[in-house]
Amino acid sequence: ILGAEAKTEHESIIGDMNWLVSTTHPTLATYVSIVAGFNSTPTESSLKLCKLLIRYAKGTIGRKLVKRHDDKSGYCVQGDSDHAGLWKITGDTRSRMGILIKYNGFPVAWKSAWIKARCVSSGEAESYALSECIRWALHLKYIGEELSIEMPDRPTVQSDASAALGFAGKTDGTGKMKHIDLREDWVRDLKSNDIIRTKVPGELNQADAFTKILPLSDFQDHEDEIMPRCK
Repeated sequence: ILGAEAKTEHESIIGDMNWLVSTTHPTLATYVSIVAGFNSTPTESSLKLCKLLIRYAKGTIGRKLVKRHDDKSGYCVQGDSDHAGLWKITGDTRSRMGILIKYNGFPVAWKSAWIKARCVSSGEAESYALSECIRWALHLKYIGEELSIEMPDRPTVQSDASAALGFAGKTDGTGKMKHIDLREDWVRDLKSNDIIRTKVPGELNQADAFTKILPLSDFQDHEDEIMPRCK
């Protein structure tokens, strides 16, 4: 465990990185969220990870969030989850969810966070993540309408989660914990109103990158798609 001075340094770096994540660097979202989990009891190893984040951020000079004028794809919302993905690495049994929202190809909102429930199956994690994704989709839709931005009447939420979409189509109870049941009931209500309409192949679901630590080649592909390098 680090001393008070090093702990303050750790917290300060995570604070700076969180600001970058929320403004200009979606590619940092997953990694900052994971390392931030060590803020209360930081170690020498987690402080080294903080400094790696700084070096990575420095190396992103020249990368930008890019608006392509020929992209008219509209309002695109994608969500995903990873069930206890860090268990073999850190022993953490929590699941993580990821959300990516684009407007005409430009990233306008993203999220990588622990699911605030202990999910005992990947289906529960997927259902929880899908409900949170829908909540974000509707929230930004209302903001867009307030700003007189053209928004769809019924936003399409894309997911590769077969289990969650299966839950959305059920009409009977699932018999699990109440907080999961309530979220699934809400998702089913929205499904009946055509809020959820698309199952996207896993390799095309960009929200996957916000749920886990990616292999280097996959992370570089994610970088090039979300924050391409500009000359």
